[in-house]
Amino acid sequence: MLSDKTVQEYKDIFKKEFGQELTDAEAREQGTRLLKFFELLIKIDRRNKNEQV
Repeated sequence: MLSDKTVQEYKDIFKKEFGQELTDAEAREQGTRLLKFFELLIKIDRRNKNEQV
């Protein structure tokens, strides 16, 4: 779960980079998806490192 502060920070970054404002719900959903994506990348990386040993 993303904190309200994190959601606001994401909204600010998104507006700066893309010139569009997001609602809190949009920012929370996109931020959550981004976190899940990075969690998946970390799991894949760890698995690949374990396979190399």
